[in-house]
Amino acid sequence: MPRWTSVYSDRDLTFFMILYGNHDLADSCLRRLRKHFPGARVILRSDGDHDPGYPALAARHNAAYWKEERLFAAERGGAVVHRMLQIFLYHPTRYLFKIDPDTAIHRRFRYLPIGQALFGTIQGATEYRSIQGGFIGVTLEAARTMADSRLLLSPVLRRPPAEERSHLGKVALRARLHGLASFDWSLGWAAGQTDIELIDFPEVYSVYGEVVSIPDGEPPSFAATHPTELSKAGRRDARRRAAEGSLQHGAASDEPGAAVTTRGASLASRPGAPE
Repeated sequence: MPRWTSVYSDRDLTFFMILYGNHDLADSCLRRLRKHFPGARVILRSDGDHDPGYPALAARHNAAYWKEERLFAAERGGAVVHRMLQIFLYHPTRYLFKIDPDTAIHRRFRYLPIGQALFGTIQGATEYRSIQGGFIGVTLEAARTMADSRLLLSPVLRRPPAEERSHLGKVALRARLHGLASFDWSLGWAAGQTDIELIDFPEVYSVYGEVVSIPDGEPPSFAATHPTELSKAGRRDARRRAAEGSLQHGAASDEPGAAVTTRGASLASRPGAPE
């Protein structure tokens, strides 16, 4: 049974985002984030896309900017995930939140889990569960355990078996379909190898292939949702990527024809919330 705390400050929190062909969408996301978490640590890591506007983006939102090589490609395996943990642990806080540029922050968290855990919206079957990648919470204890294990640098994540109903099979499928590594399934696999608990976190609603909309004027049921409706900023990024023809981020909200689901105050809290 998860244990929770409502006692935290911005100094306890780190938000981490990958930048790759998504300057305007990231800017929109960060404006919302800073409205609710003005003092939290924010890390922006450019994954081989050295947009000249990124340093100014980071400065505007009081974020640390890391201009680095491309690690998200499938052939690099879990290196992109391990690098996130490395950067986080240079100046650790109690919690790390991996978010995407199309993740929306609506309010502060009412509570957070205690102990060694990954938390967010659970996906997958019982034998191969993971936390959906639009919002992945990691406690400091879990980050240290996975980083020390170096499992995310394992060769098996660079050449995963194409098996069904497994974490590694999901990693292989994403590599085949998109040519990309997988944060959620790589972390899910590493958590299973190190006995790290996965917690379904009722403060977050994060899915793939389904756009989440919060109606205007309604108090949000969730502190964070993913993905958001494609904003003007997101459409600008999408047009830029299409014109360049070389950037591939793989965010669900960039894909045409995604369903739209409205999530507001009328949606009951997901099970598992503390009383």
